Amino acid sequence: MGRETVTTKSSSAKKSSTKKKSATKSQPLQKGKLLLALGIGFLVFISAFGFSNLIPREFAIYYLIISLITATAYGIDKRAAINEEQRIPEILLHTMALLGGWPGALISQQLFRHKTIKVPFRIVFWGTVIINMVIFYKLLTTPEGTQLLKMIQ
Repeated sequence: MGRETVTTKSSSAKKSSTKKKSATKSQPLQKGKLLLALGIGFLVFISAFGFSNLIPREFAIYYLIISLITATAYGIDKRAAINEEQRIPEILLHTMALLGGWPGALISQQLFRHKTIKVPFRIVFWGTVIINMVIFYKLLTTPEGTQLLKMIQ
């Protein structure tokens, strides 16, 4: 009788342990999907606004191109990491993100599972995203920013 109780407890402990493990595994997956959607969503947003002339088309094209270049750099760096070859310096990856390539970086981080764990890198990366978004906002909403955007048209 005592064994049955122990077995039952052990069985329920295994079930709750399994539930915890599956919940833990799904959290990074859900977070990854959200981040992937954020990167793609921003590029869709900026493309739609650029090609409907709500913002200068050149501005939208710039974001698309720098994101593509940044995504490619992440792919090259991932391959170099796998092959133990010379890597792209992190400062270059951060500079590209700061200059507007963060959507491409975000997409590549999720697709290639690259640069998603190292906390110091993540902190600097999100700092570049915030700085870029503040500049983006200022360009679209201030008279000085509007003048700058008109100059590139």
